[in-house]
Amino acid sequence: NSNACGPCPQALLAVQTCDASRYPDPAYTALRQQLADFHGVEAGRVVLAGSASEFIRRMTLAIALLHPGARVRVPDYAYGEYAAAADALGLRVVREIDDLDAKDPAWLIWHTEPGSPIGDARAAPPFNPGESVLVVDRAYAPLRLDGEAPPVLDGAWQLWSPNKALGLTDVRGAYAIAPARTPESAVLTDWLT
Repeated sequence: NSNACGPCPQALLAVQTCDASRYPDPAYTALRQQLADFHGVEAGRVVLAGSASEFIRRMTLAIALLHPGARVRVPDYAYGEYAAAADALGLRVVREIDDLDAKDPAWLIWHTEPGSPIGDARAAPPFNPGESVLVVDRAYAPLRLDGEAPPVLDGAWQLWSPNKALGLTDVRGAYAIAPARTPESAVLTDWLT
């Protein structure tokens, strides 16, 4: 889970020299704007989280509140937190391989790109933003060794946890990029921010 090259020197210095005696802006205005500029989106689409696990839990809770008993599709090989969060909230977990021809679509679909732990480039499954929420976990995208990433589907969320690429596994920050604002995405974006 750590970067074999070690910590990014600039990121390590920033962590070591930060002023921990003062609270940052509670809205994280500057950080959200910097991330928005980096990704070429509006700052209102950036959702900050204490960790990828925290975002997974928050997103899963939002789906559980909006759609009690919903189906949650998880990759066959992936981070166990997707299924654990769904199980904790009484949602129905289905594995990717078991969901290929399902007539009842999952409300929440987790997808890793690149695939974890295999590292393969994989296109996200098709989904209908009015019927499902697709979250593409991009934690390992900066560590891609070869190949091109498939495009992220319109209407999909993107989850980023840069600590892996920066070699700072003790720093647990994460953020998500919400899809362009639609009535469907607005409810979740507003609830998660």
